[in-house]
Amino acid sequence: MPELPRIVRRWRAAFARWRVSWDRRVPVVTLLVALVVGLELGFLLGRWGFPGGPDEPPATDSARLSGAPRDEADARRSPGVRLRTCKAAYATQGQALEALGAALMQWEVHAGAMNKLALGVITPDTAQAFWDRVREDTIGDLEALAEAQDALGEPTAGCPAPATRMPARLETCASAVEARHAELARAAAALERWRSQVRQMEDLRRGATTVEQVVRTWQRSWQGSGRQVRDIRRGMRAVDGDADCGG
Repeated sequence: MPELPRIVRRWRAAFARWRVSWDRRVPVVTLLVALVVGLELGFLLGRWGFPGGPDEPPATDSARLSGAPRDEADARRSPGVRLRTCKAAYATQGQALEALGAALMQWEVHAGAMNKLALGVITPDTAQAFWDRVREDTIGDLEALAEAQDALGEPTAGCPAPATRMPARLETCASAVEARHAELARAAAALERWRSQVRQMEDLRRGATTVEQVVRTWQRSWQGSGRQVRDIRRGMRAVDGDADCGG
């Protein structure tokens, strides 16, 4: 049996080596424990709905709900920017309304001439001579109107629909843009009748149809054109003015 002092010395030496090894491992072990605890704590906070957890809305949603622009996309939706967008749409619609007014003037004059032709007040030669004088202006006005209508798409789409939770001036301007949009759409549908009449008058000029056919079509389908022009003009007057949206 070994002597006791020798055994004690061996145990002490082994314990000393283990202690040195443990001291070296303590920082690494401590770091690993802290990391695990931190991850677990973060998971629990998220489950309980603390800020930063999965229950919190994304930053963009939070910015939208509070009304504070947080990024470029939200900045474009701010009331001031939306008001400028609606003003631009309103101005573009104003140009379309001017072009519409010129086209309506030609349509109204033509309707008067066709009514006189149908009643025998003027002769077919007089009606044809009258069309020859005005045809270029008429076609040019319709082309200008088509260009103005094509320009409406993007500005009008950028103006939001009116809502009661908007700032008052933005709501007023958005409502004005919406009203003009409705009137221009109604007028565009009606103007298809005028375009059809222009095409028939051009057919008459080329000899592809006869005066009798033109008169019959007028009496059957287009004799109410003058009344339709007056209806459109009333709608245009209703959406005229700056409506706190111009300038």
